[in-house]
Amino acid sequence: MIVRILLLFIALFTFGAQAQAIKESYAFAVLGEPRYAFNFNHFDYVNPAAPKGGQITLSALGTFDNFNRYALRGNPGARTEQLYDTLFTTSDDEPGSYYPLIAESARYADDYSWVEVAINPRARFHDGSPITARDVEFTFQKFMTEGVPQFRLVYKGTTVKAIAPLTVRIELAKPGKEDMLSLFSLPVFPEKYWKDHKLSDPLATPPLASGPYRITSWKMGQNIVYSRVKDYWAANLPVNRGRWNFDTIRYDYYLDDNVAFEAFKAGAFDLRMENDAKNWATRYTGKNFDKKYIIKDEQKNESAQDTRWLAFNIQRPVFSDRRVREAITLAFDFEWMNKALFYNAWSRTNSYFQNTEYAARNYPDAAETGASGTNEKRSTARSLHANLPAAGIQRRWLRS
Repeated sequence: MIVRILLLFIALFTFGAQAQAIKESYAFAVLGEPRYAFNFNHFDYVNPAAPKGGQITLSALGTFDNFNRYALRGNPGARTEQLYDTLFTTSDDEPGSYYPLIAESARYADDYSWVEVAINPRARFHDGSPITARDVEFTFQKFMTEGVPQFRLVYKGTTVKAIAPLTVRIELAKPGKEDMLSLFSLPVFPEKYWKDHKLSDPLATPPLASGPYRITSWKMGQNIVYSRVKDYWAANLPVNRGRWNFDTIRYDYYLDDNVAFEAFKAGAFDLRMENDAKNWATRYTGKNFDKKYIIKDEQKNESAQDTRWLAFNIQRPVFSDRRVREAITLAFDFEWMNKALFYNAWSRTNSYFQNTEYAARNYPDAAETGASGTNEKRSTARSLHANLPAAGIQRRWLRS
């Protein structure tokens, strides 16, 4: 009997030790490992010695009537989502990696059931007051009680508690890395300001914030001006070095994109990003372009990309047959569309993880084409054509 109890005790002790295995990290990645090692100097895509100063004027469409990005009504001003720093922040040259900003590091259970975040003691709001674990706890409760309903659904049963002035503990009701990382991306609100304001209500004046810029002037609905915080506490952190270089960023509002485009050609603002291939090919002309007052520059986008595809409702009988879906895919003439409609501006996506290290580079190897079923024999195009009429596609539309 004593032996059995001893063995049971050992088994329970061993199981508990395994279940509570604790890890510690300065950075996290949704997939694989973070690109940047501990104590990295700066992100690779920035110039750490970039000069600071000057003003840039940009455009925004529509209008705005408040400064609260999280209000349940109204139109928040451009860039207001960046007024606040977050516990961790992401890089632009990898998908889903998180590096410390307000946080210094985190220790967590290997099953992601809980995490304890250590806060940088230098972290400050714009009035110079410290950012504390209590502010993090308050922010979570604010989102749970006054934020969008979806937030409450995802984090029902989750607790966020300040266990020390600069340490916050998060216990997830549904353990998982992605939910943990989502909480790392929340802004951190100053309790002393937001305890007197509802998160769901619009703000007629800018709130107390913590990011690299503060709002210094505005004309409601027409323009908004951000000024760089000269004593920004996080300016020399690795995640910020070489960034936030303009002293002033101004947004002018236009009611529609055509008006904004004509204003740009007249020199009313400084930079325009174009995502319409026809516009890029045909509309960027005129004396200001001829005289090089406006420079048209085309850069290859090497950041992680969203993918666009034909999505079939397989609950409809016509699309429930895989052969029909494959036939439509074969009938989709991207090359013709790209030439005739998109001025050869696009390229075919060949991965869900385009422009990242996770994109497939070669044909599937033996491990990928084995029992998983991904290498099952495909039907020939001829047999697929028989299914085209059911999908409303005529054979004469296809190239030979």
